[in-house]
Amino acid sequence: MSFHNYRGITMFGGYGKCLICFSFGKLNAEAMITSDPNYIEALHLDPIASLALKRYVSVSEEKEFIDRATGKVENQDFVLDLVRLYADQTLDLSVFEKYQLSEVMDYLNRTHGLYTNRMLPKIEMAIANVTRHFPDHPISAILEHFFHRYRNELLEHIELEESKLFPYANELAQGHRRSDYSISTFMLQHDHSIESDLVKIIPLVEKEYPEVAQSFSFRAFRTLLAQLGVDLKIHHLIEERVFLSKVLQLEKGQ
Repeated sequence: MSFHNYRGITMFGGYGKCLICFSFGKLNAEAMITSDPNYIEALHLDPIASLALKRYVSVSEEKEFIDRATGKVENQDFVLDLVRLYADQTLDLSVFEKYQLSEVMDYLNRTHGLYTNRMLPKIEMAIANVTRHFPDHPISAILEHFFHRYRNELLEHIELEESKLFPYANELAQGHRRSDYSISTFMLQHDHSIESDLVKIIPLVEKEYPEVAQSFSFRAFRTLLAQLGVDLKIHHLIEERVFLSKVLQLEKGQ
């Protein structure tokens, strides 16, 4: 197995293939992932950077990406920059300015689907696993209360964006400016308390219930929560500093 570095991304090669490679031929709606040495960009699949891919491939496809370096992905240039951002969150976000509003919105929509269809159900299953290991312990009620409250807040956040912000952005992109909505209106209704709420539960359990915190089932829950926390942070970075910036430019131009 050989290691290479390309534009700050560690590349894993060996046996004539790389773990995941992006074809850089003509951009199509769905670009083939390939191990052809003439068209490769390798992505370092650490646990954080690989989160970026989860909204672009299904659960069943993930194994093919790793085992065979084959598959399909849309918007491959955007995805490559996204993986770089997940690997290095200090990356200059100006690299996303070149993308169309629709591409950035596609990322945000896919992210919402990732949360509701994959990440939240996994966290709920992890809590159920903790409860099975501590059936008569107060941790069960604490985690269940936390999850239901947090899930509702996140779903409200998603609903606001998908029912108000995204349709408004689409209308602006088509040259239509509404008089009853604006980015200022959205910002008044929008906050990031869900990020801070996410990190409160772990230190509470570690302090009050160390016997739970040391268990494998709770550590699995903690890992999933940490992944969601990182993903939310990046989602908000792109939403506010890339997406909303583009929408504001459209507002000012109309």
